Amino acid sequence: MKTAGLVKLHMWDKLLIGFTMIILFAVFIAGCGSAEESNENQGHSHGVAATESEQLETTASLADMPAFLDNHTPLTTELYSEVGQYMDILEMIHCYCGCMDDDPAHDSLLRCYLADVEPGKVTWSDHSTSCGICKMEAEDVIAMAKQGKSTDEIIEAIDAKYKPNNM
Repeated sequence: MKTAGLVKLHMWDKLLIGFTMIILFAVFIAGCGSAEESNENQGHSHGVAATESEQLETTASLADMPAFLDNHTPLTTELYSEVGQYMDILEMIHCYCGCMDDDPAHDSLLRCYLADVEPGKVTWSDHSTSCGICKMEAEDVIAMAKQGKSTDEIIEAIDAKYKPNNM
């Protein structure tokens, strides 16, 4: 006798599915726990709110690059090293990667690189290390600033190049 639409699972199939579900659950739980532990044990700042996907790291100055850059390209490290020189402009630039819609939201392109700057304490964000839009915007801002463009000209050029038509 056939039963339409039903699949009979053998005991081994059921065990395999159950075991797979347990492993996936364990990996999920372990991943969440290790992220919290890494923030506690690596000297990351807890005074500044971070989005779920970003890591914050504190150094003594803008000249001291965060250790998370060790795993990234020289171009990314160069962008981070130049951020301090162009903070006033980057603070005026809208980031179009979507991070300004996150919770907590970034308030400018500068926030994609720096979460906070205080005397003797700089809190870096790794957000832009994995975001091509943030990097391209920063490259353009820095290049235009080096060419002597005004802040208004830079804002206009960035908006023209990166702002979606529906904004």
